[in-house]
Amino acid sequence: MRLLAVTLAGLVLAAPAGAALRPGDNATVDVTVATLWKAPNLARAIDRPSLGNPVDLDAWNRNLATTASRVWLDAHVQTQALYAQAVTVLARSGGWVKVAVNDEPDPQDPHGYPGWLPASQLRTALPAGGPSVVVLARNATLTLAGGRTLALSYGTTLGVTGRRGTAVLVRTPDGAGSVPAADVGAPLHASAASIVAQ
Repeated sequence: MRLLAVTLAGLVLAAPAGAALRPGDNATVDVTVATLWKAPNLARAIDRPSLGNPVDLDAWNRNLATTASRVWLDAHVQTQALYAQAVTVLARSGGWVKVAVNDEPDPQDPHGYPGWLPASQLRTALPAGGPSVVVLARNATLTLAGGRTLALSYGTTLGVTGRRGTAVLVRTPDGAGSVPAADVGAPLHASAASIVAQ
């Protein structure tokens, strides 16, 4: 079975992070920002905050205090993917998964831009299609059921399930959530003018 999500009264409940993902499966990024490495196990001790679920980007940025520590990443990191971004699983190696970021075209792979990340940073794919919103603020607070919050980055795209007051109700890898309507907008159509405006 490729998709392990269950729909219950409009909620999408995803399988546990990295659950039994195999090459060819579709998956969803389940951390605010996933770093995709050029190979598994390249990360240094100072990169550990970027490898968990959840990631601790503030701690990782503090660890990258020198120019040399940041420049090193250029030769070892492919790209980064945002929360709820769709990926295709290409390979597995222990606790690492090679994925292609579906909406980042790249000649290296027809599925999208490839790189390696810890399997714990993925969940089985969310249903595709339907209306969506994009975070247009520098950061937006996602509030999940039970009150847990995540700070989402600019450009994060989430499926819309409705509205409640000043909040947009959204579908996430962690179930139903909401974001302030003032922090999100309609998906942008890439053009020179829209890039300059943003």
